[in-house]
Amino acid sequence: MQAAGQERQAGRAGQWSGGRAAKAAPAGGVAEFKEMFVSLVDPAGLLDMEACRRTAGRMEEAASRSGYEAGARMASILSDMFAAADDIAGRPVEDGSLGHTGVAHGFMMGVLYYTAEAYRDGRDAEPIDELENARAMIELQRSKANRY
Repeated sequence: MQAAGQERQAGRAGQWSGGRAAKAAPAGGVAEFKEMFVSLVDPAGLLDMEACRRTAGRMEEAASRSGYEAGARMASILSDMFAAADDIAGRPVEDGSLGHTGVAHGFMMGVLYYTAEAYRDGRDAEPIDELENARAMIELQRSKANRY
């Protein structure tokens, strides 16, 4: 009975891992990475993209220090996403950036929320593919905002 529960848990954890298995890394840095990731899912905090980029930088340091390659990659993607979203949000509302900002935040929040929920529940998650997709969509929104 317990083995079946562990298999279900492992299957759910793999849902956001893009099929990647977490590599063994020192628990301290990985736990620190996950804690910082969860801290990003604060709607008020997500309005400050510069603070989010600083957090992503600290996440990358913690992951790198621990040898957690997937975490370092996720943090790098997050930093790029926050920079692109900040560029969109920093434009005057008259040029249509408000709509593009909303779409960008929607893509970010989806991936951030589900990953943070997995971490809070004690499950592993490495949504590298999902973060890459979100980054691409945010870059598309930035491109659209540039045309206005």
